[in-house]
Amino acid sequence: MHTFLRLLVCFLFAASGLANALENHVIMVRGVQISPSDGASFYNFQTWDYAVKEKESEYAKYFEFAFYEDISAIHFYEFTNDYDPVWAVNNLSEAERIDYRESFLMFKASLDLDIEGEFESEIWPQRVALSRAVSNEIIKFVELIYSRFPESDYAFSYQGHGGPGGDILISDATGQGLISPKDSAKMLRTWTDIIGKKLIFIDFGGPCSKGGFSDLATFCPYVDYYIASDHANGGYVQDSDDYERQETFNIDSQWHNIFSQSDSLIVALEKRIELTRERYLDARIDLTARNHKQANYLYSCPAFNTFAPAYIGAVKSLGLDLYQAASPSLVPQNKYIPYIYDLKDSVIALDDPALLSSFEEIIVARSDNRDFFNWEQGYNGIFAPNFYNAYGSENLDFSEQLPLTPSVLPQLAVGDLESQTDEIAISGGVSSDDRKNYKNEFEVGDRINITALIEPSPEHVGEQIDVIVAIINVKQGVTLLLTPSGLITYGGEAKIPSYFSKLASPRVLVEILDEFSLSRAEAGSYAVHVGYQLQGAANLYFNAEPIRFDVE
Repeated sequence: MHTFLRLLVCFLFAASGLANALENHVIMVRGVQISPSDGASFYNFQTWDYAVKEKESEYAKYFEFAFYEDISAIHFYEFTNDYDPVWAVNNLSEAERIDYRESFLMFKASLDLDIEGEFESEIWPQRVALSRAVSNEIIKFVELIYSRFPESDYAFSYQGHGGPGGDILISDATGQGLISPKDSAKMLRTWTDIIGKKLIFIDFGGPCSKGGFSDLATFCPYVDYYIASDHANGGYVQDSDDYERQETFNIDSQWHNIFSQSDSLIVALEKRIELTRERYLDARIDLTARNHKQANYLYSCPAFNTFAPAYIGAVKSLGLDLYQAASPSLVPQNKYIPYIYDLKDSVIALDDPALLSSFEEIIVARSDNRDFFNWEQGYNGIFAPNFYNAYGSENLDFSEQLPLTPSVLPQLAVGDLESQTDEIAISGGVSSDDRKNYKNEFEVGDRINITALIEPSPEHVGEQIDVIVAIINVKQGVTLLLTPSGLITYGGEAKIPSYFSKLASPRVLVEILDEFSLSRAEAGSYAVHVGYQLQGAANLYFNAEPIRFDVE
């Protein structure tokens, strides 16, 4: 009888745990910066790869990448729960430890961090090229993960240096984000295109000062919640040296527990914020002695996406510059270089009660150490807009346009060489406003992009496919094929050159042409067909209903 009761209690406890757990499995994409300025390198044994001790549970799985500044490379890993760097330190030579870690490598890419030039006009193109390279590698990482975990939710976190402005992966080598604000937005947009939904959260609560209007404006169209700070994070020591206690509020170590004990995403994220408060409490003596302000905030991206255009509209209605909307005589600067103003103080200065009410909806949870000592004015959770001028024409100017959640691509009729089929879906459209609207008529000089999405037959998922893109100049009767090296004229060859090859996942994004424009001589009517073939097979599946557009 006692055995039966014990089993019953265990069953009820397990059942209640499952009932309170997050419903959907989460893929955690975690990036870290490895910098010599922090005493870290590719060759030194680091703790970054053991910060997440449990790499996989029934609730979540980690995929991690490391940006190694000393070797100018970014490495992408899939560690398992068997990975044990502590054992490696105690039993292996330095070279063997590196080999052991790198045995979990999925792929890697070299980066050109040598930005040279006397003038900004020389430097900007190099930064842009680096930005595109890094963001493309991360998207490749996401595509590989998604091909195996198409039903999971996705989250993104990063540990390294930070700063306001909407860029990602701050580099000591360049002094800027490896990924520009514009490419950050595009990378996240492509990520959501690939997985077919928004990321559930981005956690940039570790890097310094990523809680700015410009950060939220860049990231929030593509994510449900965002975590960051309007402070320089870290730079303090825990008051105790109790390692086991410190592990209880180590965010990287606790996500599996948080997910297992939370019945909704918002509850899980609130628990993550509460753990940050526990960390501050454990460092209270050191933080108080140095008057060192710390904070982490949980932002609602839907609330921010409502607030942002209203704020910009209010600023413009007064004839103010978005990036100077907070007058020094009205709003005090905080002490963080480059002395960025506080957004709430800016809203108050605009004297708009409805706008202030909208602002108050953005921060849904917070942890700070305001009760340790008196804070001066000017830290309310979000920096005012700042213009990030490190990438020339590739900067984001929010006074002109905010990044937007793309509209759903129009569905197209699909066929093969003999008949139409319902097993495969292809969507596609042409846009000149960053995919806010799709249309068919454009003018010479418009910067347009063509995007398509293939949803292969379920029986083709996991197979190697060749993706083919044909652009037909209707008036001239010329068919152009998009290849990795550019457009070529199709001459009727039996073997059709492909745009790219890959393992088919449930959703295959095809970015055909991005921000290109046609000259007067190229004006006319065009039809675009997108399709795929199984490698080694003859049948081509394509959109029988083309993507049409006219340029006049």
